[in-house]
Amino acid sequence: MLHLSRDPRRPFASNVVLLVDEAGDAVAEIPSLPVRVLAALLDNGCQSLALVEESGPRLSVGIHLAAPF
Repeated sequence: MLHLSRDPRRPFASNVVLLVDEAGDAVAEIPSLPVRVLAALLDNGCQSLALVEESGPRLSVGIHLAAPF
């Protein structure tokens, strides 16, 4: 199980969102085109969960979002 995170090493990279594992290690970076909305949601406290599923040679990532507490 993974979650979404902004990259703390690149605070001015407005379109960077990482997939992070339970140990806190970044395993992938989501491409910048679909990430603008995700970045804004994360910056405003939205909670996230990402489920990864292997389908042949590709990985499918399902992203679940919840409103901030």
